[in-house]
Amino acid sequence: MFLNLDDTDFSNAVQPYMPALFGMGIPNVEQGAADVSVSDKNSLEKVQIRQKINEFQDRYEQSLGNGDLTPTPYSYTHHFSDIHSEFGCALYGRELTLTKGSIIIGKIHRHPVMNVLLKGKLVVVSENGRRTIEAPCVYVSEPNIKRVGYVIDDCIWLNVLLTKKAGEGNLDEIIDAHTANSYADVGLLDSTATLEAVI
Repeated sequence: MFLNLDDTDFSNAVQPYMPALFGMGIPNVEQGAADVSVSDKNSLEKVQIRQKINEFQDRYEQSLGNGDLTPTPYSYTHHFSDIHSEFGCALYGRELTLTKGSIIIGKIHRHPVMNVLLKGKLVVVSENGRRTIEAPCVYVSEPNIKRVGYVIDDCIWLNVLLTKKAGEGNLDEIIDAHTANSYADVGLLDSTATLEAVI
């Protein structure tokens, strides 16, 4: 989901959401810090942050649905290598162009992803902290985490992952293989009520 904060009406509409995005009590981490979690994947702190991110996304989707917010233009360019005969997979590079002022809400990736910020600057919030990233930057993101970003300057962002399917005709299958629709799909909790129920 991509939304833009530059439009005056949009900025007014989005202001109530900003504390939810940046006021989650999430610590800052260095740009180049490893994207790793503590061993307890369902700690109270992590579950609380997941719940806040989901609530943030729900409010945005509701605002889109009722016309209070409008999507931001963005573009993808897809790059594929051939399937390597020895390893049985191809490299897939997804190049994403984002405009200043956009808010992006990512999918939950099932596998690690190589992230390359080629241009620009943005803030990324996840259960692992609040990271300000400025190009050039390369880091590997941990799987099973949803991220929310705010684009400070126009960005070109490249994700690199492995796939057994190559070519744009296979994008739906690639996305299905690499992403989950919910934390429950990857065995994680995303609400304090669910956490309390299993304790």
